[in-house]
Amino acid sequence: MNAVRLLVVIMAEVYVDRKMMKWLPFQSLPEQGEDLNILYQNRHKQTKPVLSEDQYALMQYRFEEAWQNHQRVTVKVYERGRFKDMDGYIVGADQTLGVLMLDQATILLDSIVEIT
Repeated sequence: MNAVRLLVVIMAEVYVDRKMMKWLPFQSLPEQGEDLNILYQNRHKQTKPVLSEDQYALMQYRFEEAWQNHQRVTVKVYERGRFKDMDGYIVGADQTLGVLMLDQATILLDSIVEIT
């Protein structure tokens, strides 16, 4: 009878989680850690959409409208597998350099996906 009580008392001990310490063996090789980081970063990458001529024409129209009326625009940009929104007023554009200049940033024309 006493042996059963002792067993129950031993099993009732509070479990203490070792948190990240149990995952340390997976980081034992530096190369493996680097590869895992690259896989994690690439997991959320998206492909750049292919725009139609209608979408380019709509972006051109919005650009001209915002330029003439001094309106604030939001430019959706594709960079390294991610989309980023940039706000500002259009200061100018240079087709020879292939850039659109906002008041706070310069954006490559090839990376622009949408102008609103």
